[in-house]
Amino acid sequence: MATGTSTGNSVPDSFAPGPGVVRRAESHRLLHALDATAGQIVELVGDPGSGKTRLIAELAGEARRRGFVTFGGRLSQRDQSLPLQQFRRAATVDELDERLRALCTDHAPQRVLITLDDFHWADTASLELVDRLARWPLEAPALIVLAYRPRQASMRLRSALAYGVETGTVLRTELGPLSPEQAAELLGLSAGDPDLDRLHRAGEGNPLYLRMLAETGPPRDGQPWHGEIPHQFAALLAGEIAELDEDELNTATVAALLGDRFDLATVIAVSELPEAVTGEALTRLVRRDVLRPVNGTAAFAFRHAVLRQLFYQHHDPLRRIEDHRRARTVLAERGAPAVELAPHIENSLVHVTDGDLDVLVRAAEEVVDSAPATAEHWLRVALATGRDRPRLLLELARVLIRGGQLAAGRDTLAEVLRLVPEPGEQRLPAVLGSALADAFLGRYADANTLVGVELATLHPHDRPEIADLLAVKTMIGLMDGTLPNDAQIAEALRVAREHGDPARLSATLAVQGLCAVSRGHATVARDALAESATLMDPLPDTAVIARPEFLLLLAWAETLLGSFSNGEGHFRRGLSLVRERAAPFVHAMLLVGLSSSYRHMGRYTEALALARQARDAATLLGAPPVVNLALAVESLSSGLLNQQDGPRDALVLAEQTYGGQQGDKTHWFGMTAATTLAQAAGMDGDPRRCIMVITDAGGGPDLPTLPVLLRTKCYELLTGAAVMAGDTAGAADWARRADEAATALGLPYQLAWAAQARAHVLRDAEHMDAAADAYLAAANGFAALGAIGSQATALVFAARCAEAAGRAADAEPLLVLSRDLARQCGATWLSGGPDDVPGPVRRWTAAGPGAPTDTVLSVLTNREREIAVNAGSGLTTRSIATKLSLSPRTVDAHLTNIYRKLNVRSRVDLARLIAGVG
Repeated sequence: MATGTSTGNSVPDSFAPGPGVVRRAESHRLLHALDATAGQIVELVGDPGSGKTRLIAELAGEARRRGFVTFGGRLSQRDQSLPLQQFRRAATVDELDERLRALCTDHAPQRVLITLDDFHWADTASLELVDRLARWPLEAPALIVLAYRPRQASMRLRSALAYGVETGTVLRTELGPLSPEQAAELLGLSAGDPDLDRLHRAGEGNPLYLRMLAETGPPRDGQPWHGEIPHQFAALLAGEIAELDEDELNTATVAALLGDRFDLATVIAVSELPEAVTGEALTRLVRRDVLRPVNGTAAFAFRHAVLRQLFYQHHDPLRRIEDHRRARTVLAERGAPAVELAPHIENSLVHVTDGDLDVLVRAAEEVVDSAPATAEHWLRVALATGRDRPRLLLELARVLIRGGQLAAGRDTLAEVLRLVPEPGEQRLPAVLGSALADAFLGRYADANTLVGVELATLHPHDRPEIADLLAVKTMIGLMDGTLPNDAQIAEALRVAREHGDPARLSATLAVQGLCAVSRGHATVARDALAESATLMDPLPDTAVIARPEFLLLLAWAETLLGSFSNGEGHFRRGLSLVRERAAPFVHAMLLVGLSSSYRHMGRYTEALALARQARDAATLLGAPPVVNLALAVESLSSGLLNQQDGPRDALVLAEQTYGGQQGDKTHWFGMTAATTLAQAAGMDGDPRRCIMVITDAGGGPDLPTLPVLLRTKCYELLTGAAVMAGDTAGAADWARRADEAATALGLPYQLAWAAQARAHVLRDAEHMDAAADAYLAAANGFAALGAIGSQATALVFAARCAEAAGRAADAEPLLVLSRDLARQCGATWLSGGPDDVPGPVRRWTAAGPGAPTDTVLSVLTNREREIAVNAGSGLTTRSIATKLSLSPRTVDAHLTNIYRKLNVRSRVDLARLIAGVG
């Protein structure tokens, strides 16, 4: 018993709870209860660790400072009666009231505080007294605080106190989980601390668990916590163990090693205790709130992972190993997933078997996407046994690569190659994975050297794995342009046909077709790809899922050939397979390939979405070359989907793509980045930059360093840029080169681009009739391939030229068709009207030097023409707005469209244009 010296009874406005107390509302609620003029009961309810004892200590300290007489006690299972000797003999409320009045008379200022912790252990006599107090409150100036755990309290206690709450004799204060803000204050963390959310979720807002987890570290990858409980916290929780009998303790320790959830049958099987004994012990553990039923199931769980770990640590170490081994056997017999078996194997490695290693590998596969760190952990546990090292390292490399640790995966595969120097089933996947990892890191020379050495080793032995190596070499070639040569392809075809493996033969034919189309041999490519598809398409997914790169190569080759619909089907099948069995290298390339195919087909919205998925996948993988390729496709698609900001957005992405290419930029990806930048510059109205980028990347006007497949399109871009820049002779030369390049290839897509380049020159020479026919020929070529975006653009040009040639009747249906196609594409550049044409060729010949002003401005609406003339004469935006009764914002919006349609970049350029032709 203690007395204080304070004479005031009210809660000071400046009062602040002590250090570490974050339950301010509850603390103030209790402190205000000290001001009551009559007897009252405070019911303090909360789970273990929620802070009841701390609040009681705060309350008692403040009471003593105010001069209260304070009594405190704590009940236990062994001592369930009131721990205050002077109150035990008070059988009635009147007797207790009399004792308290006498106490208050002896001790000024005549107020008493009684705090009783863990009151859920109260005996029958104590409960009867509380029941009477709730119904007939004390007249003595005393405050009684009863703190208890709700799940362990008797029905009688809860009923009595609930009655008191209803009648006003009991004040209920419930301690729920702390908020994230309170948790941050408790732990001394900032609101933005990256660990706060994980700590709060893992600690379930419980102050004790939060403090402990903050010291040991939050759980990884969102997984349940299984750390070591520090000594000081274990001591605080020791009562949970000390009060158990032997059967309860044995049941709890076995349950603790079974995982986050368990059932009675498994506990019985592992503990080898009698069923009745275990069942009764489990029931008592539930009543004690050590265990809790899992709603809607027959399973149970510990109150919290911290409590589970406490019992796990208490388990005898040697017996624990045997129990883990027994649990592994029991759970395996019941068909439990590998991820449930893995912890038992990890904790009983003295008995490890080959089957255990298989389980650890399967466990890693089960969680690799949701918890890559856990997957890596299981494989490192398996590696620690020292058995089957090459196989386990292969699995670890796959997990590291899927988790975005590309360089670490490459190093792990290098260790496999050192352990397995001879060709075989274990070495081949290490070679393939290492080569692809090098390529996706941009180390193309290392990748090609590795594959080349392995090919040279296999060739004399006529091994079918040649097809696998050739497929990977071709994937690398898609990035750096160094595709297999004809001799390598011929040898691989011979071996594949001899061994009769349809998947490998199909892949080798796809390689032949891709290389043939890249070198301009259209007939060879068509025949090879047709046979490849004939072999591949009937194969069940189970025969293809292990090597999805075979489908990737076939799809990519078909797209390069212009067979977009066939390519789409194979890309989509490949993506469905990698969703079932992850293949990160192939997945990223499939996304890029399908996005590129959709862009060619005019499906710009889908192309943009896939390009962004590809960028995310490549970023996660840590593959800069593929990130840049995805950005290139994204740039070209986005430029056509947004009329207002598209060209500028496309240019920004293209510059990012081109700047992201490191080292030698003459490889395939580097060239794609260059042509993307050139096209974006043209769309943004900068023809000279378009010409400079292409000729610089291509190594001169003959474009010798560009892949032959890119040359015709580039010559078409150069033709249009020359027209836009007023270089008539240059435009004619570029168009001639486009025709020669397309004729040499003989591919329909290339011939359509060449026809469009010729049309640009004819339009520039004002041969509108012939230009219209040439644009229409290009449109028909694009239509035959399903490239509706390119078709729509060519139709707009054809209609404009037909209109200028006096063939208005021919122009109108072409415009209607172009707008319909543009709407299908989502290409806002085209759907707005015949003058909304993307690219450097959108300035019409009619707007050339010497043309009358009305002709120059004919591409504008009446309102745009009015604003253009006023702006060209030097009026400010505000002056134009006042003159035309418009808002300044509306004038600026019109000016943006005017600049784009007339291909000018400022008011100065607009004034010069109007002055030069007026």
